[in-house]
Amino acid sequence: MDRYYIKICNSTNDTAKFFIESGVEIPFVVISEEQTRGRGQQGRKWISQKGGLYSSFVLKRIDSKRALIIGAL
Repeated sequence: MDRYYIKICNSTNDTAKFFIESGVEIPFVVISEEQTRGRGQQGRKWISQKGGLYSSFVLKRIDSKRALIIGAL
């Protein structure tokens, strides 16, 4: 899995979305020490102070039939 380190970013979610739209191959993770406009699920504000570790993982989807087979193994 490729890793992209950005010391300070607006949001790892926004950066990940930009990378997807730019054609970066999935899967990958965006890692940052500080977010200036971090957000959680459903756009909720996410407090992310300097010196922390914040990340957004982008993973490939698998179809539900395949997921059931993997779960059965």
